[in-house]
Amino acid sequence: MVQIRTAEQFGHAVKRAREVCQLSQQDLANRTGIARETISRIENARQGVSLHAVLDLLGALDYELAVRPRGEPSGESK
Repeated sequence: MVQIRTAEQFGHAVKRAREVCQLSQQDLANRTGIARETISRIENARQGVSLHAVLDLLGALDYELAVRPRGEPSGESK
C-alpha cells in the first residue's frame, strides 16, 4: 500500500500504476475520458484534480481509494 499525502505523491503513484499496467498516457485517456494532457499534468503535479477524476483514474488502473487515520498500520481498519 502506498501512502499519499501530496499531489506529487499522487501523480507519481498514477504514473507508476499506469506503467505497471503497460498503458500509455493516451491509453489511460481513452479509458477514462480525461485528456492526455491533463493526465500528464496530474502525473507531474501541475494540475488539481477532482475526486471524480481520481476515482476514474484509479478505476481504469484497477486500483481503489482507501481512507484511514494517519499513523494506522496498513491493512484492515478496526
